[in-house]
Amino acid sequence: MIGPHANASQAMLSSYFGSNRLVDSHTPLLAMRNALPNAAVAYAVGCDVFCNTTSGFSEAIDLAKSSDVSVVFLGLDESQEREGFDRTTLELPGHQLQLL
Repeated sequence: MIGPHANASQAMLSSYFGSNRLVDSHTPLLAMRNALPNAAVAYAVGCDVFCNTTSGFSEAIDLAKSSDVSVVFLGLDESQEREGFDRTTLELPGHQLQLL
């Protein structure tokens, strides 16, 4: 599992406001590890949601090359878009498309 949202919880809530104990304590990475307890589920962040640097790409690329399956979790969070703070483009932030 690769990407800035693979081990994220709050970003999965999108713009929902309020307490959500289920999402607060679960991430896609944890869910995959729980669903496949006998599988070697590995994780590399690659970059943060702003993805202004490619310094973490080599770890993510090495992981993808050594894996049978790669699932990539990209996108943004409320620091980049929220009610009253709209984006002007539909492009992925920073170098996220390059990471993909």
